[in-house]
Amino acid sequence: MSLPMVRRAALLILAFANVAHGLVAKPIEVEVSNYPLFYFAGRLATDSFEVEFRIPEGIDPAFWNPTDQDLRAFQKADVILLSGATFEKWMKTVTLPRTSILDTSKEFSDQYLKSGEEVHRHGSGVAHSHEGTAIVTWLDMSLAAEQAEAIAERFAEEVPADEGAIYGNLEKLKEDLIDLDTRFKAVGRAWNNRSVILASHSIYHYMAEAYGFAIESLAWEWEQSLSSTELQEAERLIAKHSSKWVICEEQPSKDNETKIESLGLNYLVVASSSNRIRGHDWLEIMQRNASNLELILE
Repeated sequence: MSLPMVRRAALLILAFANVAHGLVAKPIEVEVSNYPLFYFAGRLATDSFEVEFRIPEGIDPAFWNPTDQDLRAFQKADVILLSGATFEKWMKTVTLPRTSILDTSKEFSDQYLKSGEEVHRHGSGVAHSHEGTAIVTWLDMSLAAEQAEAIAERFAEEVPADEGAIYGNLEKLKEDLIDLDTRFKAVGRAWNNRSVILASHSIYHYMAEAYGFAIESLAWEWEQSLSSTELQEAERLIAKHSSKWVICEEQPSKDNETKIESLGLNYLVVASSSNRIRGHDWLEIMQRNASNLELILE
């Protein structure tokens, strides 16, 4: 019998023993590294799980620096869900229990894409670069589904008695992801690469690859007015590609909206949603992304 099967059998025996003795099992504590994983885990989990996402709003989870309290919570968690693809930069400097860690993208690591971007900063944040491996895997809905499947498999291993409910939840989640995938593919086919689309940030690699968009990235900073250097680079790419659209990670300020329009560009928002956006869950944000992308066909 393989080690995972032995572990699964032991957990199942323990679960039934607890029921037989009238014991209330302690919830399986789950810590997650970004909002998409938190959403997936929340959709998949039963009452046997307690899922925590502790990164404050407004912080990019890829460049988050956990506090000592955060690290203690991760270290005592039963399951630690990571996005992988080098998303969690903070993992380079911490030690976590290897048996608790699930890299949700490991099974499709052969599909990782390369990224390239100059060093920049978000507002007053630490200067950083997205150069290396592209990290926003979940904007390809088929890869998002694979990450959800990895979580479901681990949850079923943790609580075998809940396997049926967990996989039932997975099927419902996958239906939503398939609907999104269908909408994104329809836009890609209809657009048929009429021209290169510009992007405010270098985060759309997996979306472009999956849905057939030719995208060239800028390195715009939304917390401040677009600089003359940033506008000149955009003008260069517009002249090179005859681009008419730019995808923005978030709604630009009125000042930046005016500057974008002065370039002769239309803009639309496709949020990565690596962190929460107040008032909307991950699925709602992705549905809004699909609706916004459909605007380029009008």
